[in-house]
Amino acid sequence: MERVHDRGVLIEDVDIWDLEFGELDVDRNIIQEFSARHRGSVRISMGLFCTKKEFEKEKKEVLSHPIP
Repeated sequence: MERVHDRGVLIEDVDIWDLEFGELDVDRNIIQEFSARHRGSVRISMGLFCTKKEFEKEKKEVLSHPIP
């Protein structure tokens, strides 16, 4: 059953854990800009995190080295 409101549609009997939201596109600059406004991780506010693209690039580089 759906109920329409001015802010969107409410769907009853749907568990949020079953929904698929897809990939998130993370922009490092936007995250660091807004991190000072919210309490949370010090790592994020200092920029000590990596995006998925950065992680995949480093992973590919590490895996390309032969194991001794």
